[in-house]
Amino acid sequence: MADMTTKFTAADQTLAFALTWFCTEVSRPPETSRMMIEVLRDVLGFANADHPMVAPMINAAHDIIDAAEADGQSLGRSRAAAEMAVAKFALWRAGRSYEVFREQYRGETHQANLVEGNAS
Repeated sequence: MADMTTKFTAADQTLAFALTWFCTEVSRPPETSRMMIEVLRDVLGFANADHPMVAPMINAAHDIIDAAEADGQSLGRSRAAAEMAVAKFALWRAGRSYEVFREQYRGETHQANLVEGNAS
């Protein structure tokens, strides 16, 4: 069973960034959307479903794929879960990166537990 200290695999990272594209790209050109759907399909079988940050992204990616295959029109509705999963991932990574920053640049040992909203 993975936990928050389990490192992301290449599939996990690709999933996170491909899903982020769907959440942030406003115009979503059809050819790029098709390419990113294929990226999602390709990595889903390799993503770590036991990781607490990856599991919600896997579910959201399935929703995005299903919406794109159904009619493409419901893609906007399926973005809500993706946006929440990606936002939680970004917050977690920002906290982990901030810990490294504070240690490297300020000599402080600090745990930024941003997932639970504690940035003390």
